[in-house]
Amino acid sequence: MKINKKLWSAVLLLALVLTVSLLFTSCKTTPVDPPEQSTTAEEEGTTSAPESPTLEIARDGKLSIARVVRPADIASNAPEIATAKTLRDAINNIMNDDFGLDLAYDEKLAMEEDFLMPGQTYDSSTVEILIGATAYDESAGAFDGLSYGDYAVKAVGNKIIVAAYTESGYSAAANKLIDLIKQSADATDKSITLGRTDIVIGGSTNKTISAIPMYEGGAFGSYYKAGNTVDEIIVKKTNRDEFDSYLKKLTESGYTCYTTNEIKSNKFATYTNESYTLTVGYYNYEASARLIIEPLAEAVPLEAAKYEKVTTSQITMLGLEYKTSDSYKSNGLSMLIRLEDGSFIIIDGGFNRASCSNNLAAEIRKQASKYAKNDKDIRIAAWIITHAHGDHSGMISSRSDAFKGFTVENFLVNFISDSERQKAISEYIAKGATNWSNGEGGGYASVLSSAENLGAKVRTVHVGQNYYFADAKLEVLYTIESFGPSVCNAFNTTSLIIKATISGTTFMITGDATGAGMQIAANMFGDYLKSDIVQVSHHGYTTWGNEAGTIAAYRQMVPPTLLWPQGGNAYPKYVSKSYNVALTDTKSNPNYRETYVAGTEGDTVILPLPYKVGTAIVSRVSTSKIEGASTIKK
Repeated sequence: MKINKKLWSAVLLLALVLTVSLLFTSCKTTPVDPPEQSTTAEEEGTTSAPESPTLEIARDGKLSIARVVRPADIASNAPEIATAKTLRDAINNIMNDDFGLDLAYDEKLAMEEDFLMPGQTYDSSTVEILIGATAYDESAGAFDGLSYGDYAVKAVGNKIIVAAYTESGYSAAANKLIDLIKQSADATDKSITLGRTDIVIGGSTNKTISAIPMYEGGAFGSYYKAGNTVDEIIVKKTNRDEFDSYLKKLTESGYTCYTTNEIKSNKFATYTNESYTLTVGYYNYEASARLIIEPLAEAVPLEAAKYEKVTTSQITMLGLEYKTSDSYKSNGLSMLIRLEDGSFIIIDGGFNRASCSNNLAAEIRKQASKYAKNDKDIRIAAWIITHAHGDHSGMISSRSDAFKGFTVENFLVNFISDSERQKAISEYIAKGATNWSNGEGGGYASVLSSAENLGAKVRTVHVGQNYYFADAKLEVLYTIESFGPSVCNAFNTTSLIIKATISGTTFMITGDATGAGMQIAANMFGDYLKSDIVQVSHHGYTTWGNEAGTIAAYRQMVPPTLLWPQGGNAYPKYVSKSYNVALTDTKSNPNYRETYVAGTEGDTVILPLPYKVGTAIVSRVSTSKIEGASTIKK
């Protein structure tokens, strides 16, 4: 700070005089305080102009605003980018269309990142629009007071701050700011001037995520519309201590802890209040917290109910392969688990074909014949739909009446949201894909209708949750919620991964989980994936460019026994794929002993539980073609 020299000398002289004076008046009982000294900005050699009541966007047909700024370190599909483009284009359009100007390229408003080269600094004097958490000092308090469902626009210094957590929040903020800019535009003198007091905009676009208490610590990562009724907030750069503190905050915010669970270095918990179920998880491998909220759901049992043992447990894989006019359909998945209390767990069910529904229903009746007097005595405790592809969910989507006589209690699902599904379809089309349609992955709606038709409860499962049915424990290890906020790279990536423990035997259900989903499971759980029996993912087909992810998971699973949901006509073509060899090569899987291939319609492979290698019961129909796909024992 600069000080006026004459003033400083005067101050010293006055201090000396006061000191002498005090010496002569020390006999007084009450000392007299010296007068306070003050300096003005002018005396200090500086001037501080009062803050202007307005912010100028344009004057006399020229832009006064420098640029629209968005953070550099964000995903390519982050809403901050779209918002910055929207505001940039809106202001340029006013200049061109409303003011009748034809601005040159270098005269137009630009969108730029907040990245700086070494030695560069920001100019606080320029007028700019800052989107989200930029590196500008003015953005430091951008999110103060905002809940996850809110948005805000405010002026800080010469910057206009736009902040939100969701795409809809940013869109609402941008639209209201654009309205203000248009209202402030003067076509006569081709100027745009905003009053500071008008730049106070706020609101909420998502009541549900506003009910999630704010996470303290880490850094906001993104919002993900995980399912049509499921919202997810992802917090990055956090740690276990911050997560544990957040659990305490949930209780203080009126939520009640229902259950907690730890697997390896990951922690999960479920909380409820009068309106919502909040499932939270700490993902150690990526130092993230994922906060998943949905409408209040019926509580999941925390342990198996007491039951009477009426039979033995077993896993059945049904053959689905059928001949077409010129080839074979060799994919599809239909599995059946019989439990000790006589109830069943069904996994998918296969194609929309009468043979799929008839064979499955007949197998259920056959396996229950010794203890069930009629169909109503037959209980389907859980029907797992790994994902909404026709070769998995097609049968139950269209042929639920075949099971109407049974007692069906629960459907376990986790379906991608319509909005994220549409993003994926658009991305496929943009990349020139010709084998995708708007119906891709849309079979979930029919699954939900079938569940309603059967009188079953629909439970949306989440990572870290456990489900108990008689002697079976189902542990959910992967859902699409762990993949977000990335745009779904293949609808198989929406497939569930569930580890089932039945009568002491571990069975890994992978559905069609691609390399991406398998990679996440491997990263999160490591050798916890180890299983006695593994269902080969995606029928042994492509892993959508991430063979390494599938291999990483298989090397942690290291099963002795493989259940391969594929027909004999296709099996020989895929058994040598590198990601499948990871299961059958004893160098990468020293435990490998046997493979069972599903085969054609009417075939069954039954594994009695607890399972011992070599004790499977294989039944093939006369038309079954299993050349090169017979049971293999090492």
